[in-house]
Amino acid sequence: GSGAVVGTISVAKLTGETKAAVDSSTISSAETTIHADHLGKIYMGGVNGSGAAIGAAIGLNFSMVNDSTTTEATLSNSDDTTTGDVKITASDESVLDTVATTFAFAVEGASIGGSTVINNLTNKVLTTVEDSNVSGNHVKVLAMNDVQADSIEGMGVVAVAGGGFGISVGVNTFDSTVKAIVQNTVNDGTHKIKATGRDTTYRNDELNSALEVTAEEDKKITQKVINV
Repeated sequence: GSGAVVGTISVAKLTGETKAAVDSSTISSAETTIHADHLGKIYMGGVNGSGAAIGAAIGLNFSMVNDSTTTEATLSNSDDTTTGDVKITASDESVLDTVATTFAFAVEGASIGGSTVINNLTNKVLTTVEDSNVSGNHVKVLAMNDVQADSIEGMGVVAVAGGGFGISVGVNTFDSTVKAIVQNTVNDGTHKIKATGRDTTYRNDELNSALEVTAEEDKKITQKVINV
């Protein structure tokens, strides 16, 4: 034939909200757990090939993932007289596995191939305790964001008589918000405060018991480019 053009486009968009909230309540129990958990797994791949005996062979592949989800756990305007452990936690686990490969072959003419993978994460993980009276043997406030992204961009171009051109592009953009906040809260006890993490905040509090506030983010990014 005189030419061949093949293209593949894959797009995934996540915009959901996962929330566990206790507001304006009285809690009396041996143990209290408020937990919001979001798990997102995306496996997306595009493979194509283009061939032409005479003329141009063009193969293009594009894969994109956008994640702007919100995961939130809150305790507000409440009296909690739990005698044991109190846990207010929010966790988001995102697993992204994207593949974009293309192959273009031309006997006489130009051979052009291109592949692009884009991962864009702007998700939010929030844990908040505010305007509350909390008692417990151990109080844990945790915000956890766990991201694992694996991407492969591959391309092959062959031109027997003519020119061959190819390009592979991989872009990972992560602008997540991870916060654990305790504010305007009274916590009676005798132990010291422990605070660790990316973004932890105390405001106008009386905190004496075993309080642990943690905001944590773990990113594992693997990117491979294979060109032939």
